[in-house]
Amino acid sequence: MDGKSRYGTNRVIKDRNVLERSDSKHNEDGPEPCVSPNDDDYLLQKEKHLTCHLGTKWRSAALGVSFTSIVFTLIIGLTAFSISSIAKSSAAFGFAFDSLLDVITTIVVIWRFFGEKGEFYSWEKEKRACRMIAVCFLISGIGIFVRAVRALVVQRHPHEFVGIEIIAGVSLVLYSILSWSKIVIADKISSSSLKTDGYNSLAGAVLSLGMLMSSLAYTWNKSIWFLDASIALCIALALAVFGIRLLSQMLGKEEKTLSDSDRY
Repeated sequence: MDGKSRYGTNRVIKDRNVLERSDSKHNEDGPEPCVSPNDDDYLLQKEKHLTCHLGTKWRSAALGVSFTSIVFTLIIGLTAFSISSIAKSSAAFGFAFDSLLDVITTIVVIWRFFGEKGEFYSWEKEKRACRMIAVCFLISGIGIFVRAVRALVVQRHPHEFVGIEIIAGVSLVLYSILSWSKIVIADKISSSSLKTDGYNSLAGAVLSLGMLMSSLAYTWNKSIWFLDASIALCIALALAVFGIRLLSQMLGKEEKTLSDSDRY
């Protein structure tokens, strides 16, 4: 055949060279990503996927920080509930409520990462986890909001109690570390559920700081008793807004996926 033929030698050699260069580039890129090509998110975020070795490593890190988070936040939450009853503090109650929320959302994250390695990049599990976390955010926001509004209406003054400063200081450090760890690991494995759980831990750190500031301020000036409930109210609104936003994002992505499926 001559060089002008559609199926001639020149084209066969050219196609072979293209395939060889493609295989060479593939080998240089390293091992295959630890994900099934059938994953619906694989083609959209292919560059974010890790190798099997790194994927297993970061998956273990996610589970490790999640189990650690459950232990610490459960202890902190139960302690804060006791302190809120003694000190009649709305901020302490909101903090305790958020701590128990953190336990629940972390359990959801653990469920997300348990299972076979092939489920590591499962969009279906990620979507369900984010939905459950969003609902927890809404429930927590409503609970804290009701308690804070009631404290403002009846003008409930918090009691001075040194335990508030202690639990707030310890929690501020622990929640900051947990939040940073979760967000860093979530970025490595592109997990929205783990990152959201990290933001919830960040909310715990902010609540700790607010609780510490309101307690110290009330000690110096009794006329700003409302600061305690006001901080709890702000955190409640932030949690509710974030939960609604996350839920709407998940529903929007699902509708887009269904629309794309119907199109094809």
